[in-house]
Amino acid sequence: MDTKLFRGVFAIPQVAFKENDALDYEQTLRCVQFLLDCKVHGMVLPVYASETGSLTEVERNELVRLSLELVDKRVPVVIGVSSERIQSARSLAEFACTHGADAINTANPTALSMGEVVDYFKRIDEVIDVPLFIQNLGPAFGGKSMTAEVMTRIIEQSRNQCYVKEEGAEFLKVMAQMTAYQKSCPEKLLGVFGGQGCRFLFEEIRRGSVGTMPPSQLADVMVDIWNLVEEGKQQDAFTLFTKVLPLLLFFGNNKIPSYKEILKRRGVFTSTRCRPLNWPMMDEMAHKDLDFLMEQIEPYLRVRL
Repeated sequence: MDTKLFRGVFAIPQVAFKENDALDYEQTLRCVQFLLDCKVHGMVLPVYASETGSLTEVERNELVRLSLELVDKRVPVVIGVSSERIQSARSLAEFACTHGADAINTANPTALSMGEVVDYFKRIDEVIDVPLFIQNLGPAFGGKSMTAEVMTRIIEQSRNQCYVKEEGAEFLKVMAQMTAYQKSCPEKLLGVFGGQGCRFLFEEIRRGSVGTMPPSQLADVMVDIWNLVEEGKQQDAFTLFTKVLPLLLFFGNNKIPSYKEILKRRGVFTSTRCRPLNWPMMDEMAHKDLDFLMEQIEPYLRVRL
């Protein structure tokens, strides 16, 4: 697979749990298949939006193995190996590469100094033979944002080609800096992806973003928006984006429980259960808000289960 084709909507499948809190692999793989039906350009798993903080290393590896088997190279799959422990991150990365990962994604650990962060990425790069996604997490995700200079150091020491997923505190400024760097070193940095739940998609595109990594619940709509941009239909793309933006803002307030509520309403999940991690649970008014917002976006949902 040509890694230079990593472009577009790389969606994140959510993880389903049974009533006893066991990971529900069958339901989770339904979400992976849903993303294939949405014709996403790639996938990213397991990462923050997959509740990785609640998953064991064994669960993460089994989810990776089953997902890669199901996708079967139909789209690129970027495997998340973020961990506060470098030994765990290296082990997860080695397992993912052995089972056919197309790239590895890891975020900056929260407890390390910037010098230690640079070394952390180097040690992961040493055990992989695929592109490395450098995810820059900011305070909103509990991280310490990396500067463009720090990420440039990581890229220049890497044996593998790199991408950046930019979600730091000054993400638009840093994204512009990293896309400028990419133009000068295209053989090292292949592109910069956005995140933030797609809420700033058009600002990111104007700053040179080559892709975005949203959660799964509206993947078909986000793919349609991206494809319109690629076809040069910028106004049509923005018009569709304005239809979905109120929901994207809703997700920003209601987090992962609201992602799963949409997946349940769309027939992907049968449960909205999360493992206890203090997520804000939707109250009665939030459900009424969602009822209204879903009515507005209903005509634009392409995939029907």
